Amino acid sequence: MAKKELNELPVQAPTPTRKRRAESPTAAERDDRLLQYALEAFLDGGLSATIDDISARAKISKRTIYQQYKDKRDLFVAATRKAISERTVTALALDTHLPLDELLHRLAVRTIRLGLTAEFRTLARLAFRASEDFPELLEPLTAGPRLDLVDPLARHLETLSTKGEIRAIDHFSVAELFVAHIFNYLNSFTIRRLPDPSDVEVEQWLTTVVDLYIQGLHWRRKS
Repeated sequence: MAKKELNELPVQAPTPTRKRRAESPTAAERDDRLLQYALEAFLDGGLSATIDDISARAKISKRTIYQQYKDKRDLFVAATRKAISERTVTALALDTHLPLDELLHRLAVRTIRLGLTAEFRTLARLAFRASEDFPELLEPLTAGPRLDLVDPLARHLETLSTKGEIRAIDHFSVAELFVAHIFNYLNSFTIRRLPDPSDVEVEQWLTTVVDLYIQGLHWRRKS
C-alpha cells in the first residue's frame, strides 16, 4: 500500500489543557507580606496608619490580620521588630575566629555603621516615637534586636570561659551590658539627633569601651 502523503495524515486535535491555578501562599509567606506592607504604612504614617490602609496595601483581609494580631499596636511591634532584626542579623554575624578584643571591636563598628544608615535611623526613630506615646511598646521593640546580638556573644564568652581564656562570669549579663553600651551610644545620634561622630571619635570611644571589657574579663592575647 502506498504511503500517504504527509498532508493526508489525520491530525489529532490537541487535548485542551486546564490552566493551573497559582498556588496559594503559605501562612508564613502571607505573614511576611503583611509585615512588609505594614512596615511601609507605618513608615509613611506612623501609628496613625490604619488597618484598612494596611489591608489594602497587602491585599489581605482585615479578618485575616486580626486572626494573627490582636490590634494595630501588636502588628506595629511585629513589623518593626522583624525589620530591625533582619537588618541586624544579616550584618552583624560574630567573627568567632578573631581574638576577643578584635571581635568586640568589629562587632561594635558594624553595629554603629548599621545604626547610622538612613534606613536604620528611620526605623529607630519610628520605634522611639511610638514608645513615647505607648511606653509599653518599648520593651518588645528593643528586646528582640538586642537579643539578636546578645545571645551569640554570650555563647561565645561561655566557650572562652570553658577553655579558661577568660574568667568565670555571667556570660549573658556581660554580653547584654556590652550591647547596651553600643545602643546607648547610637541613640545619641539616631534619637537625640546629635551630629554624626567622626571616624576618630568612634575609634576613641570604641578603644575605651573594649579595653574596659577586656580588662574586666581578664583576657590576654595569646603570644
